[in-house]
Amino acid sequence: MKQEKDDAFLGIGHLTIPVRDLEVAERFYVDLLGGTVLMRVDAEFLKLAGRPAEPRSFHTSIAFGSDTRLDLFPQRNGQPPATAAHPHIAIRVRPESILSLVKHLRDCGIPVEGPNRLGPPGHASAYFNDPFGNHLELETFGYEGEVKIGPPNMEALIYSWEK
Repeated sequence: MKQEKDDAFLGIGHLTIPVRDLEVAERFYVDLLGGTVLMRVDAEFLKLAGRPAEPRSFHTSIAFGSDTRLDLFPQRNGQPPATAAHPHIAIRVRPESILSLVKHLRDCGIPVEGPNRLGPPGHASAYFNDPFGNHLELETFGYEGEVKIGPPNMEALIYSWEK
């Protein structure tokens, strides 16, 4: 049975996260982080699909260079506690890109912790939050630069984003 299960699973298709404003979320995940909008499920999309326009179905799907998509759903709550390390979403990046991405986030007023190492040698992660308090991580392997060993200070990642 195990072999049959292993052959059946292909990977993670999508993750959903709560955001309080889809326009702000899109500016953050696409304009700031460089994700790509795969689709916007809104009233018109649902009408064309022959489905009722239920606001709880509205969302924007974003990709970051992989088959896995991040679906952003408008929801007033559901974000992790500000000081909790989990749950979070790790976005895999190239080792040579992590420092420029960290600089870009900081230049845009986003507090970032890292690069830190919690994994094996060559692992590096940088931690930050989206405007709604969802915890995010830039993760890489093969990094040869300086890293702080240990977890991030989650309290240092709290901010208000006004873009």
